[in-house]
Amino acid sequence: MLTEQEIASLAADLESFRVERKQSFAPVKSSIEEAICAFANDLPGTGEPGVLLLGVHDKTGEPTGLEVTDLLLQQITGIRSDGALLPFPVMHVYKGPRSRGRTSSSWRCSPPTSRPCACAVVSASAWAPVGIRPRGTKSAS
Repeated sequence: MLTEQEIASLAADLESFRVERKQSFAPVKSSIEEAICAFANDLPGTGEPGVLLLGVHDKTGEPTGLEVTDLLLQQITGIRSDGALLPFPVMHVYKGPRSRGRTSSSWRCSPPTSRPCACAVVSASAWAPVGIRPRGTKSAS
């Protein structure tokens, strides 16, 4: 599990091949699935887990005030086994620390032993992290 200091550092830094920030869950579920798939594929070969910060502004890294409920945590963990990502990625989901009175959700996705991970939701594409990219662009391989 990441420490509060590590989460704050990742939120304050730019997105990268290891870090993705999302403001909310429902409207961007497919892009979250793509990010998890990209983290699991670990094409840079670092062996490091990817980290997705939910409830954090994309551009500023500030908490959005997203309410992290048990239902939301169940929906997030359901991504792993709903059949859209194969093989199942290794994911650790937890409620993040409060920052400025607001809570976020953090999750780590580790590379599986068998790759590539394909995301069936986006036509069985294997997604790859490419580092910093302009918002709204996809990183397909």
